[in-house]
Formats: sequence, structure tokens, C-alpha cells
Amino acid sequence: MNSISNFFKNFDAFLTKSVEYIDNRVITGKFVKDILYFLNILIHYLAKKSRKTYFVLKKSPRFSLFIKILESIFRFLLKIPFFNLLFGLLAEIVRIIIICYSEIFLVFALTFPTTIILLNWFQTSIFTFCLALIPVIVLDIICVSALYYCIDRRESGDKISLWKGILFVLRHCISISFPIILELAIMLEILVAFIIVSLVLVYIFTLLQISWSGSIIYWFIVSVTGFFMLVCFFVLSVLMPQTYLTVIIDHLPFYHALQRTKIYIKSKAASYLFLYILLYLICGFFTWHLILSYLYFGLAIGIYFTLALGTFLGFLLRKRYVSALKPHEISQYTDQKIHFIFKILIVFGIINYVLISILLIKEYQPLITFVQQQQNNYLASQQVKEYTNDTYNYSIRYPQNWTFYQWQTNSVTFYNNYTDTLSGGTWMTITISPYSESLFDQLSTVTPGVVAYDPQSRDVMTKVSNITIQGYDAVNYLYTRSAIPYTHYEEHYLIHKDDNAYDISFTSVTND
Repeated sequence: MNSISNFFKNFDAFLTKSVEYIDNRVITGKFVKDILYFLNILIHYLAKKSRKTYFVLKKSPRFSLFIKILESIFRFLLKIPFFNLLFGLLAEIVRIIIICYSEIFLVFALTFPTTIILLNWFQTSIFTFCLALIPVIVLDIICVSALYYCIDRRESGDKISLWKGILFVLRHCISISFPIILELAIMLEILVAFIIVSLVLVYIFTLLQISWSGSIIYWFIVSVTGFFMLVCFFVLSVLMPQTYLTVIIDHLPFYHALQRTKIYIKSKAASYLFLYILLYLICGFFTWHLILSYLYFGLAIGIYFTLALGTFLGFLLRKRYVSALKPHEISQYTDQKIHFIFKILIVFGIINYVLISILLIKEYQPLITFVQQQQNNYLASQQVKEYTNDTYNYSIRYPQNWTFYQWQTNSVTFYNNYTDTLSGGTWMTITISPYSESLFDQLSTVTPGVVAYDPQSRDVMTKVSNITIQGYDAVNYLYTRSAIPYTHYEEHYLIHKDDNAYDISFTSVTND
């Protein structure tokens, strides 16, 4: 009894401490310091253990030989420019993470939830999403800018907090955020121009009574325009983040930062092109799979990490190839005015954003339904099994969470097993009968409409149309069958092949 009593006392004490911790640390936000403290302990512990393990193994002749082989391979790889660049970037990444992991964690904790909030608004209130998107982007730019400012100042020997970095960015918010806002505005204008070109071509082809969907000329023009749009997007995604980083680190006005950025990107164009293309291919691959698996959530995660990694890669390349300006060099750039054309581009970008937002709000529900249907079709096509009937020489793929029951050689039923019975959900039956004993001749010759009606049972047979399935003549008809406890709503596809008639029927008890 004492042991049980002690257990409940200890458990009660644990709950009390947990509640106090939530009140005093989690709600107030102080739990972040606790996480950083434990991370510091873990890093020191791992470093200490790693050193001890290394010195113990170093005394082993085999291990020493293995280390020498690795060192020789490493030196050989460093002589290759690509591997030299890659190892240099990896070493820089590790160094930045070790030095500034707390700031990186804090910025992630500030910016990633905004992505999830935007995702929630996109799924629940498209108007709120369109209204909040630009302010959220500006907020994220402020946080990310403060992070890169802190990293740069820390490497210069001036250890400043993230909060001081945010204050600095707020004092120069317009000049720092201008390159990114301009990039988004230009991208939006290029996208709108592509859509307009596509619609104008459709209108011209329709006016000339030419089928645009099957026209080589139409798809050639659209493909070339689309390729040009992607190239512009790529150039902007390399040029503008570099300009943005130059504004933050070198404290230059936008126009001078843009000119300086173009010069050093041209001097190292091969490295920039290769690494950015590689990054976007990898990010595109993972984003595509995330979209197919999680749809909007996957798209949001993919966009977030693609933008974060793209900016971080630009920062690494800038550190490697660009030398920081000295104070007397910075003082030469005194012109703070922004060229008129850039202002016009941002104004048109805002106008286009408003127009697209209005269109998106109006067409939101059909668009969401279409996208969801495409994802469902993809998932269904990826998760299928195959049933083969050798006697009647046919096979069919069906969802893997369905099961089938073979009634006879000429009849099989597939049904969803959320109830494990034939009385729930939707099921499909394939029945093969001799052509002479089927309803094919009767149904194929009558006009669409009610074919048969039984006043007593209220069973109704309705012809929909004559169709062709994989080159074979077929008839699509409906049959409403009174049954206990539910009425069965059937849709049939009766196919004539050789001397047999294949009747594929989909049955539901909800008229769905």
C-alpha cells in the first residue's frame, strides 16, 4: 500500500511541476531558453565524447592507416574545383550553424508558423489569405534580414542579439525589403503576361475556327513563352536575393547594390548557375512529392524551404566570392533614390495582385475541387491492385483498400471494406454472360430514356447512351433496384466483346 501511495504522490508532484512549467516557461516563451540550454549541454557532451573516442582510436594502427587513406582521398578531391567548392560550402554551413544555431532556431520559430497560418487561411478563408499574404511576407523578410545581419556582424567580431538585428532592419525596412518585393512584383507581372498570351491565342484560334487544343502552333508558342517565363523566374531568383543581401551587409542603396551584384555574379556565373539549378531541381523533386502526398501542406512546406535554402545558398556564395566593402568605399554611394521604373513595376505588381486575388476569391471553390480531384485520382492510381480472370481474358485494377469476392467464374464483386460487408459504401460487380442471353441488343437499339419500369417493385431501368470502351461497343444504363434495407442505385457499362457481354456495374445505397 505504501508503494502505491508513494507512486501517486510522485505522480501528483510530477503533474504539479508540469503545470507550473507550462505556466511559467511555456506560456511566457521562456521555454526557448531551456531548449537552447539543453542543446548547449548536448553539443558539449558530444564534442567531449568525440574527442575521447578519436584519441583512443588513433592509437590503433589500423585506424591510423584508415585515417591516412581518407586524408589522401580528401586532398585529391580538393584539387577538383567542384568538390573544393562543395566541401567549402559544407564547412561554412557547419560553422554558421554552430555559431548562430540559436538565432536560426528563433527565426525558424517565428517564420515557419506564419506559413502554417497562411495555409490555414488558404483552406478556410481565401479572402483573409489574400489580405494577409503581403504583411506576412514583410514580417518574414524582417526576421530573415535580422538573422543575416546578425550572422554578418558576428563574423566581424560584433556579437549582437537577434532583437538588435530586428531593430536595425526596422530602421531600414523599406530599402532592405525593396529587392524582394520588386522580385515578387516582376514575377507576378510575368505570370499575368503569360496567362494573357495564352488566353489571347485561344481567342484567336476560336475566332479562326481552329482547334487550339490540337494545334502544334498554339502549343509551340505557349511552350516558348512558358520557357521564357521560367528563365526570367530563375534569373530573378538568383539576382534579387543577392541584391537583397548586398543591401543588408554592405548597406548600399538598391540601385548600386543591383549593379554590384550583376558584376560579381557574371564573374562566377558557372558556379551560380550550376548550384542554383541543382538546388531547384532537388527542391522541385521533393516539393512535387510533398504536393502529391499532402497537397496544400506539401506545397507550403516546399515553397518555404525552397525560398529559405535559395537565400542561404546565395549568402554562402556571397561570402565565398565577394569581399566586403570598406567604410570609405560605402560612403561613395550616396544616391538613395530609387529609379522611377522600379516604382512603376511595384505599383503594377500590386494592381495585378489585387486582380488575381479577386479572381481567386470568385473561382476558389471550383479550383479547390478540381485540384483535390486530381490528387485523389493520383493517389488512387498509385495504390492499386490488379485482378485477372484467365477464363474470360480480362484484368482490372482496383484500390488496394478494397477486397473482392469471386461468386462464380463469370462473376466477381469488388467492395470497399470499411464495413467488411456488401451492404455499405460502393461496390462493383463484373458479370460475363453469352451475348445472345444479354440485354445488349435490346438496349443498344432503343433511344435514351426509361426502358423498363415495374409498378409493383418500382424498379427502373434507364438508358443513358451508346458508347465505345477500348474499341468495343458498349451501352451505359442505370438501374434503380428496390431492396431491403436500402434501395440499390446501379450504373452499368454493358460491353460487347466477341461472343460475350461484359456487364460492369457500380452500386451505391446513397445514390452517389
